[in-house]
Amino acid sequence: MSYVGDLAVLARKLGKAGVRYGLAGGAALAAHGIARSTVDLDLLVEKEDLARADKVFLALGWKRIYRSANVSHYRGGRAGRVPLDVIHAFRTESRRMLKVAVRKRVPGGASARVLRPEDLIGLKVQAMVNDPGRKWIDILDIETLADRGKRLDWRRVVEYYRIFGREAEGKALRERHRRT
Repeated sequence: MSYVGDLAVLARKLGKAGVRYGLAGGAALAAHGIARSTVDLDLLVEKEDLARADKVFLALGWKRIYRSANVSHYRGGRAGRVPLDVIHAFRTESRRMLKVAVRKRVPGGASARVLRPEDLIGLKVQAMVNDPGRKWIDILDIETLADRGKRLDWRRVVEYYRIFGREAEGKALRERHRRT
């Protein structure tokens, strides 16, 4: 299978199974018109739907290689699927992200639930805090989302920065991208 093929089948099967999910990472950036090379699929999945999502992933040929309270990681297994990383939505903020996710066309023409740009920025800020080695790719993604965001909810963006102790950076981002 291919990245685009995996994304299309996942969107269709998760929707059919009633799984509350939101596409994140590089595929979500692409759905928002931002081209970025990526080798995996990232999803935010409602905690109560993890068992159903797991059944979908396993039936499609993924093999779960890791699970914690916060994330699950799947690899291609026998079907040669692209890597799949799942963030478990159980906190107030992540559940809100799923509630406001929008349906968009994704690479290959499929329709999928996609996290809003503000929420993708929030996850990028968290990723920078969790893994400083990826800081520059996350900053590039954040700057590109902020630059292309037609009507970002800047209160949400600055709040994500505040949550992670980086409020000044969030305010500076807003100033750089202020629209007149």
